[in-house]
Amino acid sequence: MRTRHMICFLTLIGLAGCTWFLSNMFLKGATLVDGNRAYTVHPSVVVLEENVEDAVGDSNAGTVYRINGLSTKEWLAMCPDHNLACFAYQENHLPKLDIKRFDPYQVEFRRPLGNGRIVTIRDPGKIRLLIDTFLTRPGVKSAHQRHKRIKHNRLVHFYSKKYPSLIYEWNYEVDADGRRYLQGDGKVVELGDVLKQEIR
Repeated sequence: MRTRHMICFLTLIGLAGCTWFLSNMFLKGATLVDGNRAYTVHPSVVVLEENVEDAVGDSNAGTVYRINGLSTKEWLAMCPDHNLACFAYQENHLPKLDIKRFDPYQVEFRRPLGNGRIVTIRDPGKIRLLIDTFLTRPGVKSAHQRHKRIKHNRLVHFYSKKYPSLIYEWNYEVDADGRRYLQGDGKVVELGDVLKQEIR
């Protein structure tokens, strides 16, 4: 009899999805609050759904997940749409992850909808050139702000061995006049001829 009760209890847990074991969180603006911890969405970091693990919380905006290989005391994820990458939330007391700290070993230029050729750069010198150009050049208005037609655009995905489950994401655009822009972290720079042969 006791065994039957235990089986029924475990079945109920499975059917309920163990929701009473999830932490009760609250999303306010860009900040996810979990008790005395607060996490803010990182505007340049995404997580592929395949790198999201079990649910650890439930919020007013949806389920909160653990990110593969990262501590929940430092990073959490929310996936609003199964067709899109998930949002990454970084704990507020940590130094904000920037592209230099991310230390990418590879960068990909890909079409936003995922079809077409992917340009991959693994040369450390070329990756460093791209990042240094972005960090040292003054910001400019984007092609959109200049009311210029976009000839083509690409998502720029940086990959890191330090954070293998995260993707640092920028944007690359070429306007109708052939001007090339790199946009990310709230900044836009004009690339000129930097890596023009590689990025096509």
